[in-house]
Amino acid sequence: MKHSAKALVLAAALACAGCSVPGASADGAPLTRDELPPVGPSAQQTMALADGSVSLPEYQDAFARYEDCMSDAGQPLANITRGEKVIAYSVPDEAVQSGDDDRCYQREFAGVDEAWQIANEDDSFTTRLLQACLIGHGITPLESAVDVAEQAAAAGLTPDACQGYAGSL
Repeated sequence: MKHSAKALVLAAALACAGCSVPGASADGAPLTRDELPPVGPSAQQTMALADGSVSLPEYQDAFARYEDCMSDAGQPLANITRGEKVIAYSVPDEAVQSGDDDRCYQREFAGVDEAWQIANEDDSFTTRLLQACLIGHGITPLESAVDVAEQAAAAGLTPDACQGYAGSL
């Protein structure tokens, strides 16, 4: 390498010595979750949504990518239950606070999860939770998500108030 080329490489390296890694910190203070740039869907998620419907394998694959992303971020999901049509899981609070959950969910699972839940709303976790809660309160639940939500509202039951029934699902 000629001296002028070496000098150019050295000058470029020194110029970037003050460059920062996006998202690391600002003026020495950690960036907050709200300051992070928005995350778009991965190519795999975009492909799964391209035909306007989500198959069970696409739903399961998207969840696996989300789960891997969370593990890679040091924030593994907990209490994972893979049902016939619904995957239930818990997210560590630290992952929510750090933004890791939102980043991974948006990139790998959000669009697929939403499309799957809408297409399967009668079998959704929330519908099943409310049905279990209604039974626990002596009310025979109906089948559709809309009817179950109306029954729960009429009985003054919310998904948050029914969390004690989640273990029975």
